[in-house]
Parts: sequence; C-alpha cells; structure tokens
Amino acid sequence: MWLSMPDSIIPYLNNNQRIELVDFINLNVKSEVSNLLGDSTVLDTLSTDYLHLTVNPSTKIELKMLPFVNADSILCMIKTLNAPESESMIEFYDKDWNRLPSEAMFDGSDLNSIKDSLVFAQHALLENKHDMPDPVLMYASLNLATNEILFRLSFPLMSREEKEAIKDFILPKKLKWTGEMFKSVII
Repeated sequence: MWLSMPDSIIPYLNNNQRIELVDFINLNVKSEVSNLLGDSTVLDTLSTDYLHLTVNPSTKIELKMLPFVNADSILCMIKTLNAPESESMIEFYDKDWNRLPSEAMFDGSDLNSIKDSLVFAQHALLENKHDMPDPVLMYASLNLATNEILFRLSFPLMSREEKEAIKDFILPKKLKWTGEMFKSVII
C-alpha cells in the first residue's frame, strides 16, 4: 500500500521517493531522502504490516495494515505533529485508498469523544491535586507487534515542572483491533 499510495495522501513525498525509501531499507542502509519541501525524511521502520516515517523534525507518520472481517485489510494512518507538543490525526483507508469513516473504527466514537473521555478520566484522578490544564491535545501511536493503538494527552501550555507534578495521574488509553473496530483494553 505504501508504494501504491496517491501522492496527495502525503504530499511531502512522491512515488519515486517512496520507492527509494524502500530500496534503501532493502539495501540495509539508512533510508533517507530529501522530501519535496527540502527536509530530510527517514523511513525508520518497515515490516509487512507496519511503517514508521519521520517526515521532518515535527511530523511523524505511522501506517498499520489491520485485518478486516469478511474483507481485505484496511490501513490505519496516524499523522503526529510535534510543535512542540504532540497532536495526532487518524485516518483509515481501504486497499483502493478510499477514505473510511473513523468513527466506525472506534466503536461508534469519534476522536473528540475519545479525547473527552480521557480528559474526564484524568480530571477525576487529578481532583484535589491540580486542576486539569487547558488546552489539552491528544496523540496516538500504533504498536508495531500487535493491533493496538495507544492514546495519550499532551499539554502545550504547561511548564516542565507542572507536567512532572501530574505525570503519575495522566494515564494512556489502549484500544485493541477486533477485526471490525478498536475496543478499549484495561491497562
């Protein structure tokens, strides 16, 4: 799917650059190209169903093929911006690169609902300790070895000391792919 991706999905890279990144991996050399914006792009990890790409110093992309019940696999794409705090966008595609509705992939919840549930749970833990900071951003990461996604919160307006004071109360949320959607897992 990486090689058949339309250039419009990741406009930083064209098809030739994506092929070049895979070729470098196959040659066991650093898989790095100069992208269309002049930054260095590195293909960090490539397996049969997972890819991790550092597009530039502030953007990372993860792709994971997920088995889908009664159909071909679907692709989960996470684009995470780190400027300087992390925030992710998640998209799903079929094998023909048609975008799929993300709320169907999270047991009827959209990403804002997941973020709100995380914020609410964290606020309950922080009660009598600290007030919940605002704004709150959410970012996600895929597990290379399993079909799980992990959501975390980030706080762009907090100092390092404030983050350190609440870090033990800020818990991630893990969801596992069932073949149809991601469902919550107890951590």
